[in-house]
Formats: sequence, C-alpha cells, structure tokens
Amino acid sequence: MAFCGVYLGRIAGGAGDHRDLIAVLLPVLSAVREQGRVTACLSNLRQIGHGINMYGVDHKGLIIPADLRDPNFDNVNGRWGNWATILVQGKYLSAPDQSNPATPPASSSVLRCPNGTDEDGVFNGAYFSERDSYLQAGYWRRQAMDLHPDGSMTPSITVFTWYGINADRVGEDYPMFRYPSDTRREKLHSFSEIHSPSELAMVYDGFFEHGGESRLMANARHKRGTVTNYLFADGHAGSVITSTLPVSFDDADLDARPFPKYKLRQK
Repeated sequence: MAFCGVYLGRIAGGAGDHRDLIAVLLPVLSAVREQGRVTACLSNLRQIGHGINMYGVDHKGLIIPADLRDPNFDNVNGRWGNWATILVQGKYLSAPDQSNPATPPASSSVLRCPNGTDEDGVFNGAYFSERDSYLQAGYWRRQAMDLHPDGSMTPSITVFTWYGINADRVGEDYPMFRYPSDTRREKLHSFSEIHSPSELAMVYDGFFEHGGESRLMANARHKRGTVTNYLFADGHAGSVITSTLPVSFDDADLDARPFPKYKLRQK
C-alpha cells in the first residue's frame, strides 16, 4: 500500500508531476500500440499463408501465380487479376470487393497491414521508392476479370492489398511469377520444389511483387522503420530486423545474408 500511496500522491501533485508522468507513460503506451499492430500484421500473414497453402492443396501442390496477364502478348497491359483476387474469388480468403471507386480503402481487410496507408501506391510512386519509404505502405489495386464460355471477358471484383509477394515476371528463380511469364513460361512452381520452407519468403510487408528490384524486397514498416514482417512457405509468420536483410538479389549477397531466403534454389 505504501507504493500506492506514493503513486497516488504524485498523481495528485502539481502540474509538473502530471507532465512527468505523461512523459514516462506515452512512450510505453506507444510501444504497446505498435506491438499490437505488429501482432495483427503477423496474424494477417498467417491467414494469407493458410489461403495460399489451401490453394496448393486444391491444385496438385502448385504455388499460386503472382499476377495473371492476358496470354495475348500483344496486349502488354492486359491484366486478369493477381494472387489476392485469386484467393478471394476462390474463397480461400475473405476481403471486401472495392470495385466502387468512391469506396475508401477497407480498414479491416486481412490484406491490409495495420501500418498501411490509404494511398494508392501506383500513383504515389511506391514502386520506385526505397525500402524505408512510407510510400511502400500504400496499397496495390487489382481488378479481376471473368472469362466467359464465348471468350468474352467482364470486370469482376477489385481487391486492395498492402503486402508484397516474392515474385518476378520471368518465373525461374522465385516461388511465384507473373503468369504466363515474360518468357512465356506457363508451368507453375510446386511446393515440392522448396527446400527450406521455414526460411523461404512468400509474402511480406512490401509493395506488389519485387520483380527482381532490390528496393522492393521489403518495406521497413514496423517499430519506427526497423522491422519487416514475413510469411514463410511453411505457413508461419515472423518479424525480421530490416537492417539484417539482403540489400540485393546477387547470389553473393543472398548467401552472405541467407535469412529470409528468396530464391527457390538458394543455399
């Protein structure tokens, strides 16, 4: 009780005591709130991982495509959807349809990082920003297309996502890729090709797909820009100190900083 008496006495003191107490408590409360956001982000990533794994179960062990393009390569801007729209349309995940342009970005979507922003990353330059830039905390907007028996297509759901995916447009090195790839690859990778599932990055705090661009390998999004959250191929999610991450996709750098792994055949 003596402690309580001293504590209450200080609270009941002058304005200086109040300011001192607030100065002590604010950083603590801020840290608690931020840890809550980190935890919520990791929960999102685990749910996304469950959806990706269930897609694999339903598709003979194949890993979900990163991005769907028009097989007509003359239509260079043709996009049919991406991994997020596939998971939502296939009911592997639940996320709001944001086809109405007047609807603000969803605040409760499993595809939204709690430290994400309401900025469209395509328009704010997120793709060209560095990994420590708040711009990469913006969302990527992807509209799916429905293909009909007569070959016609109509717009379907629109999904916003605040996470990046370990993929490029070629399809050789990374677990996911734009389908069909720029080299016309149509054979998806399978989970059986993954040698270190607990270390291989699948989805992470980031923007879109990295496409082999080192600045898009991760976004320093948590704990004052020092921590990046990852989903790994075995379905678990974890936080990584951003300063320990590889700074390029060069094999020498990936070998020197082997966690998390990015390439399927990485040592």
